Amino acid sequence: MNVEKVILEEFEKLYAQGVIRKNGKPIKYLGGAEAQGEGFAVDVDDFSKKQILWEGENQGGTMTICQINDNGDFYANERFFPIFHAPECVLVYGKLEGNEYKVSEVQKIPYLHRFDVIDVGEDKVFVGATLAKEKADKDDWSKPGEILIGKLDKDPSKPFEIKVLKEGITKNHGYCTTTYNGKRVILITGIEGLFCIYIPEKYEDTWKIEHMMDFEISDACTVDIDNDGQDEIVTIEKFHGNELNVYKKEETGWKKIFSKEIAFGHGLWGGKLLGKNRFLAGWRQGTKELVCFTKDGDKFDEFVLGEGGTSQFSVWEDDGKAYVLSADRQAKGQVGQLVIYTLTK
Repeated sequence: MNVEKVILEEFEKLYAQGVIRKNGKPIKYLGGAEAQGEGFAVDVDDFSKKQILWEGENQGGTMTICQINDNGDFYANERFFPIFHAPECVLVYGKLEGNEYKVSEVQKIPYLHRFDVIDVGEDKVFVGATLAKEKADKDDWSKPGEILIGKLDKDPSKPFEIKVLKEGITKNHGYCTTTYNGKRVILITGIEGLFCIYIPEKYEDTWKIEHMMDFEISDACTVDIDNDGQDEIVTIEKFHGNELNVYKKEETGWKKIFSKEIAFGHGLWGGKLLGKNRFLAGWRQGTKELVCFTKDGDKFDEFVLGEGGTSQFSVWEDDGKAYVLSADRQAKGQVGQLVIYTLTK
């Protein structure tokens, strides 16, 4: 595998990233700071074309950026400030007008950490996880967070009703919209373990939740890494943890088939990449690597893509090449780099 790296932008405490598409093709790469700071957009066709989305006092604190429709619009959160101080966290809407975004506040959602907007039947549906319901200080975990759902208004700039799907999610970190053995699911993690939400055909239908694992997990994804037709679960354990594990489902339960020691684990992806089933994992301390794993017989092969201490990344393929947009949070100490890695065979 060959890797080409291009740095799109760099600024202090870069944390969040997002890929925005139209007609299936990426048009914008977005990044945001975890502390008070800026958010920005970069044109895919001309990296010199950049737009500041927000900056200044009481802005930034962005944990998640996600596309919400085919028009190139997005949602992000702001005011989720370090360390875990987010009572004033808000959801913001970026509307693409011409080639630039107009950003406005949608509604306040305290401690909103991870979220996505998915298609459920004919509706656009928000699914999110909160870090906690309330915190007296950074070490207070006495009031666990929740899994939230809500059907978007036809006008995405307007507030929408939010319902609690599940309570009791402490220290939420992981969120993954994916498939599991052919079914559309969302994986959400916390101290209580791994929760798998099966996405219904209609918003009004029952949202089934399976408590898959009951030990502390920071991130999780699915991938059929051994190519037997059944998905495995890849985890980072514990919160910002030091273990990368792969589990296979057997009649007696989950069997660990791979384990690797890491430092400050922070990000997972699984799926087919350049013709093979693989998973990517990143960690922010130690070697600070972003690594692609492939199973060859009984051996797990590792290929290092970067060493920037990624906080988040997105993965996709186009025209025979694979791409990874990574927020390399630890690239230069407190200054992070938004990086695009191009992968070829």
